[in-house]
This record gives sequence, structure tokens and C-alpha cells, in this order.
Amino acid sequence: MLRGPLPRSSLPQNASAVKSRWTFRYKTKKLEDLKSVSHRSRFVAKGYSQVQGLHYFDNYAPVASFITIRLLFALTSMSNFQALQYDVSAAFIQSKLYSNHPPVHCECAEGYEDRRKYFHCLHRHLYCMKDSPRGWGQLFAFVRTDFGLTRLQSDECAFVKSSTTQRLESKMSNQTWQILSNPLPSYPRTIGSIMTVRTLQ
Repeated sequence: MLRGPLPRSSLPQNASAVKSRWTFRYKTKKLEDLKSVSHRSRFVAKGYSQVQGLHYFDNYAPVASFITIRLLFALTSMSNFQALQYDVSAAFIQSKLYSNHPPVHCECAEGYEDRRKYFHCLHRHLYCMKDSPRGWGQLFAFVRTDFGLTRLQSDECAFVKSSTTQRLESKMSNQTWQILSNPLPSYPRTIGSIMTVRTLQ
């Protein structure tokens, strides 16, 4: 997971900056008779201030079809398959801006810097950016292809790997994906070495 402060810089001449803001929420967790409340904040971009062609080129991101989801549910019922579901923590900020992506500057976090003088030059996507789902999808597709999975032509969110010992099917939907396999592969451990993941019960 990305940690530490974002690099700051001055705004280049004739450049337009993306607006930003803080989001706050409470998260309640109950353990037996105890109840703990944590205060969480996230630095996000104001996506409505982005201009197409200036801050991003395309915002299309594939979404799994209902036919694929129903097929996965059907495969889950097979006795010789095991199903696992994972969630990626802070998924969108895991994806980096590619070299062909236009440079993006955004306002500094309120309360930390002089927002009229300093700006952040982004190297990764932020939540609420219009093209952050696309960047995340491209990153995860690259990781799965590098692992040896093949993208299905019928559904861009479905990947498959076949061999003499196992068959693996994977489906991604924003921050979650599902694995069906027999036996269980080393794929989750490979993903876990790159980004923070957790198992969904």
C-alpha cells in the first residue's frame, strides 16, 4: 500500500489543477461485548473538475456481465471446485499513471500546505478520479496476464488458466475478485506480494 506524503511542486504555466478534498467517516467494529469506533479519512480528488483530453483521455472500465457471474455461481456448486473471494485494500491508489497518461496536478491537502502555492504532481490515481477505475482494471489485468491467465474474448473481466493439474477461473469487479480452482493455486499469494488483500468470508 502507498504510504507517506505526496510529492509537492509548483503548478506549471498554463496548467490546470484538479480540485481535491478530505472525506471522513466512522467505522464501528464490535468484538464480543466491546465496541470500538475508528475515525478514518481519505484524500480524494474532485472528479468533476477533471477535463477530458487535459487530465485524462478515456475513462472506460470493463464490468463483468451477469452471465459470467451466474456461471461462476454454477461452478461454485461443483464438488470438485473450491471458491475464494478477495478484497483489495485501497485498490484505486494502487494503480500508477502510465507514461502515456497526461500529467495531473491536484490541490494540496487542506490544512497541510498553502493550496495557492503548492500542488501535488500525481503518479498514482486517487479515489473519485474519473479514470481511476480504468487504471485499476489495467493494473489488475496486467498482473493476471503476467501470472499466466488468459482473458476471455466473451468477457474482459474473466480470466482462465488451464493445465493438466488445475483449472483456474478469475473474475474481477472493481475491488473484489473470485477464484475457482482445484487444487487452490499460488495466485492469491502472488497478488498479496504486490498489494494488500484480505479474504472475504
